[in-house]
Amino acid sequence: MIGTIQAARPSKSGKTLSIQIDGTWYQSKLWQLQQAIGRKIAAETSESDYNGQKVRWLNTFSFADADPQTQAPVPAVAAPAAPGATISPAPVSHYQPMCSNLAAALIAAGRQPEELAVWFNTAKELLEGRERMPGDDDLGPPY
Repeated sequence: MIGTIQAARPSKSGKTLSIQIDGTWYQSKLWQLQQAIGRKIAAETSESDYNGQKVRWLNTFSFADADPQTQAPVPAVAAPAAPGATISPAPVSHYQPMCSNLAAALIAAGRQPEELAVWFNTAKELLEGRERMPGDDDLGPPY
């Protein structure tokens, strides 16, 4: 059977996973499917009888589509800038991960929280393309 996972949640007892595939509910102990909502799978299923009710089991599976997390987006290629044109600065989000790593390193080195702002502002300004070096402000050097 090939189908798309529409929902996945623990059963009432918490011992199995209830999985909805193309509108039909199945039980399974394949807990990794809980994070596969929206993915298409090829599955081997079976049925059993439990207390007079028919239970559908999902026994094995393989993904029938490419993992969306491993598919790299196709980068847009920008046209070359005209001579003398200015290049816009990087979006704010590009320096935030670096600042997080910087904060961890500075805290591990014993720096005080009030010192971190100097380092962050300097890193932001450098990444945004401003011609400025650490220590070129009224706050003194960041070391």
